[in-house]
Amino acid sequence: MHLWQEFIRNIFYSGLTRQDYDLLEADINEQNRKALRNYSVIGGCMLLLLTVASFFSGSLAAHSNTLAYGVSALMMALIFFAAVKLAPDHPGLVRPLVYLFELTVYAFATYISLLHRDLPAVSAVVMLFVGPLLFLDRPINMAALTGLTVTVFCLLAKTVKDPSIAADDIWNMITFGILAIAINLFVMRLKVRSLSQHRKITHLSRIDLLTGLKNRNCYEAETKGLFDACQEKLACVYADVNGLHAMNNEHGHEAGDRMLQAVANEMSVQFSGKYGYRVGGDEFVFFIPDGDEGTIQNKADAARKRLESLGYHTALGVACGGKQDGDITQLVKIAENGMYDNKRSFYQQPENNRRQRR
Repeated sequence: MHLWQEFIRNIFYSGLTRQDYDLLEADINEQNRKALRNYSVIGGCMLLLLTVASFFSGSLAAHSNTLAYGVSALMMALIFFAAVKLAPDHPGLVRPLVYLFELTVYAFATYISLLHRDLPAVSAVVMLFVGPLLFLDRPINMAALTGLTVTVFCLLAKTVKDPSIAADDIWNMITFGILAIAINLFVMRLKVRSLSQHRKITHLSRIDLLTGLKNRNCYEAETKGLFDACQEKLACVYADVNGLHAMNNEHGHEAGDRMLQAVANEMSVQFSGKYGYRVGGDEFVFFIPDGDEGTIQNKADAARKRLESLGYHTALGVACGGKQDGDITQLVKIAENGMYDNKRSFYQQPENNRRQRR
């Protein structure tokens, strides 16, 4: 059973689990979209040059290929337009565009290979190797596409080519088709695993592992453009955990870690973790695009009360700025000052002041 499961993982998910592969779908889509953009330009330019050259060629064979060149060049232009203009907003188009590109290339190579009935096929065999390596996809899909191409080519070769040449072509296409599938399985596994490792490294560089929120590095990189994500205004909630040092000293760092995790979790519940950051040891910043200030203040109060019921105390400051202001630094500063006012009020209470001294 283990070998069968490993085989399924290899042909469907390039050696990853389904869950890990699904996490890469967006990255795979974007890589394929960029590849489509680049390869369609390269292929389109080459085909356009061949189309123009065929008009000035004295060869009858070149003239007979003009229509194939022109139609293939037009397909490349359409694929380029869709990859650049449509796919960014409709990522579901990327995979069909990949298959359309592959089928266009295979159809062109097959046509050229079958055009000369007394010569062995070369273009179709070459594209069996090159085609699947241009994009990232599940090996089973590329294998099916390769198998379809080989089947169609063999049926056409048997029909239109000289019998002796057709026999060699069919043998070569089947042999090299199997080899191409094996190579694609190996290369796709390397590519997908590399992409998975890159994603994990990127994730670790942006995420605070203790709380699951984004870290300070991510905060510095992302917050400059947050006003652009708003329609009218942006709210900021600045949180500081009271008594973390005393918690670590009295109950150990594991207890302090649980406190931080509880604060991060409750703040994420109230404000969503999409724009939530741990910016210091016990400091958190959350941004809410186009949120109502009164609602946000109520949620901050609810978070504070919920945490107090767990035995944790958090100082919170809330600020709201219009999009026309666009000063994220000033917005955060106002929220931070509100947090410090809240913190001072907390420690002015005698029981909390004693806790701070301990």
